[in-house]
Formats: sequence, structure tokens, C-alpha cells
Amino acid sequence: KRPPSHLNRFAKKLWKEVCQEMIDVGVLTVVDWSAFELCCEAYGQYRELHDAIYHVVEDGKRRKRGLAEYLDGRNSQTSPELTAMHKAIESFLKYSNVLGLNPVSRNRIDLKEKEKEKKDPMEDMWNEAAK
Repeated sequence: KRPPSHLNRFAKKLWKEVCQEMIDVGVLTVVDWSAFELCCEAYGQYRELHDAIYHVVEDGKRRKRGLAEYLDGRNSQTSPELTAMHKAIESFLKYSNVLGLNPVSRNRIDLKEKEKEKKDPMEDMWNEAAK
């Protein structure tokens, strides 16, 4: 399945990297598309905000900057980019936990049952030949 066109480049990259694997192991089904889309959206927002905070364009050239430089003259509690980035991280972590995108949450999903549901055609042929 292709990523929705409205997702930014970071979100589309995540979608392309993990979508098929999640389908193959039985974690992602048609009823999960909205949650997966929101997860990718949150990740994409986080990455864009991270980029805006840690990079600056000067004289037409892009360069890295540290958090201290970004915060120079700003209040860390009211910086809109920093606040939004933290909210995007929280959203991504919530959805990634639900969808099994980290080792701890993935261990809570019973993938063994999903694997049993998939029939191996070679096993079927072997069983038929043994009869």
C-alpha cells in the first residue's frame, strides 16, 4: 500500500520502511490504516520540527546549530517549535506502542498465533505425500 500523498517526506519514508513488514507479520490490517497514518504523520511532524530547530539557513547556506543556539534569546517553555516537537514525539510514541513499532510493545503482540494462521504450502504438500 502506498503512503497517503499528504504525508511529508519523513512520514512517507517511515511508511515505506515498515508498512510491508507490519502487514507480513500480521500486525497491520485494513482496520489499522488510520492509526498507522497518524503514527507516520506524528513522526513526520517531529522530523520537520527537529530540522527547523537544529538547522538554520544563512546567506543561502544551510548549517547545523545546537539547541543552545536555537534557544538563545528564547524561552524554552514557550518556544512553539520545541513545544510542538515534544507533542509530536509523544503522539508518535503512543501510536508506535499501539502498533508494535518498538521491541517492548512488539513482544506484547502474539505473533506466534499470526504465524500459525499462515499455512506453508510446502508443509501441505509434505503432509499430502505422507498420507
